Amino acid sequence: MASTGGVVPATVGFESDLILVNVSEDAYGGDAQFTLSVDGIQIGDVQTATASHALHEQQSFLVNGSFGAGAHVLGVNFLNDASAARRTRTATCMSTR
Repeated sequence: MASTGGVVPATVGFESDLILVNVSEDAYGGDAQFTLSVDGIQIGDVQTATASHALHEQQSFLVNGSFGAGAHVLGVNFLNDASAARRTRTATCMSTR
């Protein structure tokens, strides 16, 4: 996967535990917007994807929180879906760590 020019990942939230989320978008009439949550709790504000899925790019977001040990559920809530005549605006979660 190509990155978006070696840009430092956007940081979302505070605290010391980290989850790295890589996303891309298919933009149609604007960039895809989303929120991130861990175990059902939203972390940070609305995020905007600008990395092109069609160009195999990805954009990184560091989600900071106090999650503790064990398994957790990461949520990516897509906010502005749009489509018309075979064109769509979507966000894709490419990977997490």
